[in-house]
Amino acid sequence: MDDDGNGLSEAEREAVFQRFYTGPNGVTGLGLAICRQIAANLDGELTYSSSPLGGTRFSLIKHAGRLSGPGG
Repeated sequence: MDDDGNGLSEAEREAVFQRFYTGPNGVTGLGLAICRQIAANLDGELTYSSSPLGGTRFSLIKHAGRLSGPGG
């Protein structure tokens, strides 16, 4: 997913994945922390990079270690 916002500063790049991270405008959240945990439970990874739109790109990378969900 890409956004066209201001992007993330170097200091924010890992911090945004922490629970209850408070951004520069005072907004807190859990969303990226939950998404990263779900990705890890599925043998995947949630990463960030710069977006060609100017903001940030978040990507879910699925590793080949587990090809099906829980129980299958």
